[in-house]
Amino acid sequence: MIGAFLSVLICCVTSLVLMVTASETHLWSARTVDDAVLTATAFGLGLGAPHWGAHLVRLSLIFFAFTSIIGWNYYGETCVHYLFKKKSIVIYRSLFLFFVALGPFLNIRHVFILADIVTGLMVMPNLVSLIGLRREVIEETEAFEMSSRRKTVEVKG
Repeated sequence: MIGAFLSVLICCVTSLVLMVTASETHLWSARTVDDAVLTATAFGLGLGAPHWGAHLVRLSLIFFAFTSIIGWNYYGETCVHYLFKKKSIVIYRSLFLFFVALGPFLNIRHVFILADIVTGLMVMPNLVSLIGLRREVIEETEAFEMSSRRKTVEVKG
């Protein structure tokens, strides 16, 4: 849960830095500028040292990429183990390492398209499970709401 919070916090800080430095950054109108260059320039202006912006963005990207690779590997491995048992983990690890090694050689747009497709494929079993377990979800939600009401009455009483 803290990962999602930190991602939102980092995105908010980045967008605020981009908005605050927008008047000083003439890169907004240039269509050939990479997103990372724009962000590095904005952070450099915000810090008052242009070269530090590039270092900050580079270091942030390294940490984000490393932790994302570890997190997605663990998530996928756990799902593969649950669905197909232990024998298939070696196949999953091999495919995962292949795509991790292939990633730096691909265009960033292709990497994100591939990531979106794989994430979309992960949604399918979850949706099927939610539809199959809808009665249990409704029962548990109602039980939770009843216990919450009792606690609220006890606190007020």
